Amino acid sequence: MIFHSWFVSLFGLPLVLTVCSSFTVDPFHSHQRPLAPSLLHPSLPSALYSGKFSYEYIPPNPEASPGESDYYNGLRSSYPPDTPAGLRGEAIRSALTTTERCLTWEWSGLHSSGVLQIEGQGTRDFLQNKLTGTFVGDAVKHFQEACMLDSKGWLVDWLRVSLQDDGQRAWILTSPGHATSELLQRLDPFVFPMDQITLTNFDFQSKNNVFAFSLASTQWEHVRLTMERLQQSTKLLPPTIVPSKMFPTDASDFCLLKISDTVQMLVVPSVGLPSVACVGYSFVFFGSSEGVTIGQRLYQHLIQEDNLEGPVEVGPRELETLRVQAGQPGYGHEYGRAVVALQDRSSAIEDKKKNMIKTSPLELHWKTMLDLEKGCYLGQEGIASVLKNPRGPARQLYSVVFHDDFNLYETQSRGDQSTVDNLTFLPRPGQKLFALGSNEQLMVGMLTSVGEAGGTGNRNTVALALIKRADSIQKQMKELDLSIERTDNEAEVTLSSGMIQPPPLDPLDGLEVIVEGTFTVGVLKSIPSRRLKRNANMFDDSIVVDGVGYQASPIASRSVMNDNSAAVQINGGGANFISEEESQKEIEKAEAEAKAAAAEAKRKAEKLEMLKRRAEEAMAKRKQKQ
Repeated sequence: MIFHSWFVSLFGLPLVLTVCSSFTVDPFHSHQRPLAPSLLHPSLPSALYSGKFSYEYIPPNPEASPGESDYYNGLRSSYPPDTPAGLRGEAIRSALTTTERCLTWEWSGLHSSGVLQIEGQGTRDFLQNKLTGTFVGDAVKHFQEACMLDSKGWLVDWLRVSLQDDGQRAWILTSPGHATSELLQRLDPFVFPMDQITLTNFDFQSKNNVFAFSLASTQWEHVRLTMERLQQSTKLLPPTIVPSKMFPTDASDFCLLKISDTVQMLVVPSVGLPSVACVGYSFVFFGSSEGVTIGQRLYQHLIQEDNLEGPVEVGPRELETLRVQAGQPGYGHEYGRAVVALQDRSSAIEDKKKNMIKTSPLELHWKTMLDLEKGCYLGQEGIASVLKNPRGPARQLYSVVFHDDFNLYETQSRGDQSTVDNLTFLPRPGQKLFALGSNEQLMVGMLTSVGEAGGTGNRNTVALALIKRADSIQKQMKELDLSIERTDNEAEVTLSSGMIQPPPLDPLDGLEVIVEGTFTVGVLKSIPSRRLKRNANMFDDSIVVDGVGYQASPIASRSVMNDNSAAVQINGGGANFISEEESQKEIEKAEAEAKAAAAEAKRKAEKLEMLKRRAEEAMAKRKQKQ
């Protein structure tokens, strides 16, 4: 077979493409420029392509692995059919790291999600009593991330809350996959007349009263420039909206822009992914069909073919792999309600109680979203019971990397005349993980999310898993005479800085695991936000992620570990890990306490002065009577 190679420059991005027949491709706008029918046709036995690496790569066939194809075939891609997952993944990540172009996606394709509006005098108190964040007091931020728990402390949803200046109106953005109609049904029974609030649902399922899209990059400034260019070229946003005032530059800022008498745009400093992967803003148009139309026109202009400086569109399929690679927990996978049973994704089993995933936010490294000092809130007892346990949460979230170098999948070995069945299948959510070499005697955890095979642009498949406590696993490994091999090769010299990365801080980092009933081998890794230093980017260590307001902020640095932070204690299984955000929260708490103490001292001094004045007045009156 003859292979052809090209070196093409894609808007400044060099990319080597080697395929079985000639074609032209623009990965950045391939959804607008259909590829030739000969591109990676299913009848071809292999495809060669490379981005960061040059290699002959035979992608695994997801259709041959039970449960995999049903899930990812149901997710829309922004690229033409038959485009290799690796090419899509490489294009998206290269757009993030080698250009100032952004990524963009619209929310209506993300399986439900939406916006829930809370309005009334009791808005702050209602949020304070139902969510894990702080919504009353002098230091309340206009935007924060919080958790909705059930009565036992299990995580119902991760929410992004924008609070209006006067505190009488708030907007809650649910996780992708969680319809606001379900959140409304859960909250509505808790609303009483004395609460003085009303709940209004703006659900993407209706498609007529809300539209939203996100813009993401490695720097906040890239997103701002993209929106400024969009405003200048479309004139859809009125000139009264000054670009410098369009974006909240701190969690304390609030941005609800009035486009017309009937149209408002809510700007949220979050794209639903950790800052270690990307940062940016989400733009929400709601409340009228006119607003939805304006939002759709803005989005279409962003992704149109002749917008050469426009962002790269990301479909739900590519976004799902990016989420898994970034270590972001997902609704229906790591928490919330699994609408489709994990064991059989082809069936639409929907049992609200049976399919409720029992996960604590502490298991997902979301301690910073919990206000541990405030009074009673829904699910507080469940959180308190976990915090009282000296061993910490029963499980913790990890990344799992299945390298193609160690896994020759069954679809790749067909016809090799082997007399031994190849049981190496692509992993799927719901499967158990065992320590390699334990003969399936030591179960360490369970897969919860699996990215598309090759979707990272590298020769691997990434996944997320909830893993048992490290001390328990280490004890059983010792009994089985197993150990985690750590070599000098794990400390790779980075090409950009020339610095050697420190050894893993997590006791389970590097543990080799095998999927139940298969030959598929993977390696445990701490999720990126825990293993990388603060303001780092997981795709390029030379990139320093600036804060949202050109300085570090709680939003921009959520869940990112400071390189000077306390390490995970080996005998504690990671329970005592203290992140930069927790340190920042302690500082803010100390400042608030200092202000409160100063105010209390001032109040006491004023009261003492008043009592002294009254005593003098009383003495004067007595003298007059004498």
